Amino acid sequence: MFKIELVDRNGLTHYISYDPHTSTLYDENGVNLVQNIKEHNYEVATRVSPENPGKKSKKLKKIKIQLGLGCNYSCSYCNQQKEVKYSSKTNIRDAEIFMNNIDRWLEGEPDKIEFWGGEPLLYWNKVKFLLEKLSEKFPKTEFLITSNGSLITEEIIEYVQKYNIIFVISHDGPGQHLRGPDPFEDKKQFNMINKLQKLRRGRMSFNAVLTPDNFDIEKIVEFFKKKFDDENVSVNLVGIVYHTEGSKPFTKEQYDKLTNNVALAAMKPKENILPVLNNAINSFVNSIATQRPSSSLYQGCLMDKEDVITVDLLGNVMTCQDTGDLGKHRIGNVQDFDNIKLNTAWHWSNRKECSECPVLQLCAGACMFMEGENWYHTCNNHYYYYIGILGAAIYRMTGMVVSGVYGKIRRPDPEEYGIKEIDFTHTEMKD
Repeated sequence: MFKIELVDRNGLTHYISYDPHTSTLYDENGVNLVQNIKEHNYEVATRVSPENPGKKSKKLKKIKIQLGLGCNYSCSYCNQQKEVKYSSKTNIRDAEIFMNNIDRWLEGEPDKIEFWGGEPLLYWNKVKFLLEKLSEKFPKTEFLITSNGSLITEEIIEYVQKYNIIFVISHDGPGQHLRGPDPFEDKKQFNMINKLQKLRRGRMSFNAVLTPDNFDIEKIVEFFKKKFDDENVSVNLVGIVYHTEGSKPFTKEQYDKLTNNVALAAMKPKENILPVLNNAINSFVNSIATQRPSSSLYQGCLMDKEDVITVDLLGNVMTCQDTGDLGKHRIGNVQDFDNIKLNTAWHWSNRKECSECPVLQLCAGACMFMEGENWYHTCNNHYYYYIGILGAAIYRMTGMVVSGVYGKIRRPDPEEYGIKEIDFTHTEMKD
């Protein structure tokens, strides 16, 4: 149970209590603030771990096709950098075999199929072939491509239009230097991107990652508006950076500013809130309205669910799209479906920090396979990011500003995770 300090419009202080495991808010007298709870039948999430591996169902709702980890960029904080050497190379014949065999392991029509790299447009011939075959086979399925935007052509735009593809360009706006080249600096490529974003209103966005060098959300949004001379250009966030060997850690001062920036961005009128922030707030409000139990929470990425899978063109199944098929993250093959075992990850319930965290219902455990120093920083990054969203959600529900969160909030122990320097992390804290 955590105590949340609130300040109303008259400057008066109030306190409510919050239990993230039962999704219950209590007033100062311990009375549930929600009197008419909406009934919802929540399933119990599988608590995967190496000792309790997860499985996959043939009735898949989402399929992430990993085309290869090759990329023409070299982002400093890329989650995939250590996995590139563990990724098999495939060809168009493999794509043909993939389609010929798909009925052997897939039952029904998936809701969504996503194409992933590396940079997926490096594999355009395979993407094109798969789009044609998959759309014919699954006419109701939605397709998504996430790209760095540097390889867009007229033909690609034509296919995006024809197959109504959701198209995401990963670009950090004023922080693009962390990714390397900027496709906006190439006039021809910028014109292609501009054409695509004008054609795909509501089906395309520029998604930025918040990092220690780039977490001013207002500046990020204004960058795209100015670049495209368009007040309605679609901007969104991937979220907060997942720490890798190439990442720079946040300082305590930066974390405080991050929380404040996120809260302010998320407290805007609904029509001006970035979709990822608005969706998170809506999810939290819904959790309170339905008293969503923590036992129903899968990981935030949902890759621990049975009906979500990452597969390459050789049929290899991986932990997620950021991993390769030749290393420890190969968890099986679709041709031996019953023996697919997600034994490379830890559900949030197996992380002691998560069980004693006020943003559990928002974060849902960050990355499920990170360990050591990467997990330490990633956990902290997500905590301070979601504390801002928690404040905005409470503001939407009560009209009051969150000025403090108290309780036995467990943060990662630096020594336990190989961090030698003593830092700001402690158990009792106020944000």
